Amino acid sequence: MTGKVPDVVLMTTSGSMRIVGEMKTRWVVALAHLRHILESKAQIAGYMKMSDRKYGFISTYEETIFLKQDFKMGSWTLFHGHAIRHSTTGQEGLDFVDKVSLRECFWFLIG
Repeated sequence: MTGKVPDVVLMTTSGSMRIVGEMKTRWVVALAHLRHILESKAQIAGYMKMSDRKYGFISTYEETIFLKQDFKMGSWTLFHGHAIRHSTTGQEGLDFVDKVSLRECFWFLIG
């Protein structure tokens, strides 16, 4: 990656890059606000593409959105989940909406 550098890079124990992340202050970007989401997603999507990473995230320290880029039906598609609050606790259940903690999400991605 030349020129542009993401705020966060998670690496494996062997030193290879696993995930790129972008940190935003909550008073600059409200993840619930569509325009800011699109602008933030464009920035992190660029980092993901430049570094050839499948996964990334955007965080305001209070909320985090996880992203996945995949080649579907002949073009690149960027998928995103719901914002996960820093205070969300993991819960067992059949549907995981609002039941997965931030820590569990990161463990899944680096595992």
